[in-house]
Amino acid sequence: MRRIADVVVVGAGPAGAHAAAIMARGGLRVLLVDRRERGDAGAQWLNDVPRWMFDAARVRCPEASKHRTGPGLPFLTFAPEGDASVRVENCPVAEVDMRTLGDELAAEVDEAPTGETLWGVEVRRVDLDRRGRPIAVEGHRQVGGESEPVRLEASLFVDASGLAAVVRRGIPSLASACPPVPREDLCVAAQEVREVVSPEGATRFLERHGAGPGMFISRVGVEGGYSLIRVMVEPDLSAVSLLTGSIALPGLRSGREILDDFVEENSWIGAKRLGGSRAIPLRRAYSHLVAPGVALLGDAASQVYSAHGSGIGVGLNAARLLGESVSRGARMGWEPGSVQGLWPYAAAFHQRWGGLLCFADLLRRATQRLTREQLTALIESGLMTPGVVFDGLAQRRPAIHPEELVGQLLAALRHPELIALLAPTLLRMPLVELAASLYYPDAPSPRMLDLYEVLIQTVMGEDDRVNPGS
Repeated sequence: MRRIADVVVVGAGPAGAHAAAIMARGGLRVLLVDRRERGDAGAQWLNDVPRWMFDAARVRCPEASKHRTGPGLPFLTFAPEGDASVRVENCPVAEVDMRTLGDELAAEVDEAPTGETLWGVEVRRVDLDRRGRPIAVEGHRQVGGESEPVRLEASLFVDASGLAAVVRRGIPSLASACPPVPREDLCVAAQEVREVVSPEGATRFLERHGAGPGMFISRVGVEGGYSLIRVMVEPDLSAVSLLTGSIALPGLRSGREILDDFVEENSWIGAKRLGGSRAIPLRRAYSHLVAPGVALLGDAASQVYSAHGSGIGVGLNAARLLGESVSRGARMGWEPGSVQGLWPYAAAFHQRWGGLLCFADLLRRATQRLTREQLTALIESGLMTPGVVFDGLAQRRPAIHPEELVGQLLAALRHPELIALLAPTLLRMPLVELAASLYYPDAPSPRMLDLYEVLIQTVMGEDDRVNPGS
């Protein structure tokens, strides 16, 4: 099969589908392809997404998740051991069914006159011209039990294929500028919804934690500094939502293992309704998001709020920026894959989101180094306040909460050892915000982009110096 389009989007998860739909509605011929079949693309479980991010991305929250999005549900964060906790009222996240979200966004592509979805297409290689620009992606799909060759040609290829980054890895300049994420910067997360076979047992669990049905209960540091298990028993006690995660290093239980152990230890939990697991990249977004004929999106671009390994909301907003930038460029007469048409996406993303994601990664790295004892002390001390936790859950820049300042100052005086641990991170935060918002080049300039990458590496305190690219 050979097909020609203006844009080929590889990966039909929420970010890829949203970008494809925007460009198709803008009149571009768009092919959205995925290696899985319709209904199986992207995550097949529930994800916590800040509610404001749907509005910002102009995405409707799926109707199936409406009962999970109402305000007023508390969120409890417990220390690794004991009863010390921080309680956030009015949790800002929606627990969203990714299956429904992905299906609805992919349907918008097919509804557009110039949009089309292709399922079961596995992209295996990128065909480049003599300048290193992609002109096609090639692979195969299964048709009637036979493997059919596939060649898709376009002006622009969007890599929304997740951690696999099947397009990015085939572009020499991007493969150099966007190195693979090492194991110590990978979160292995798992999420399941399971039956509650004993409402009495579920009630006893909630009572032990001072919680009720519909409330989120999170215990951090269960397997290293950057790890957690989060439990939410449905309001009618019929099911329980479990979310786990940890760093992908030898000697640490994975999110899958943490979840399985919790289920085994709690006999009130029954059979699985839905769920799955995957690895999530934990690093700041790549500085190089575009090159002639290609744009990176979602996990392939490391567009993840790594403080708690969440990329859905960021990816949807990046998709809006990409889709609108390419559509606007096409109206101005630029071809979809031109750097002039793609650069506004990269610049707008980094100037709007780059500093926040750098801050989130600084926080993640600091958390990852903490011991169970240090995490417990941080929560018991009063330094980690409801306002701090709320801002993190909402994936917003940390705000000053006047009502908490006195308590935090007193806690800092009582625990100078914790301040010493956190000070390097706290001091870097305003610097990375400033660097990302002010110094990402507004116009295409390889030299200025390389300088920006070096600047961010320096301000972030990153030890590794990768080739910035060309």
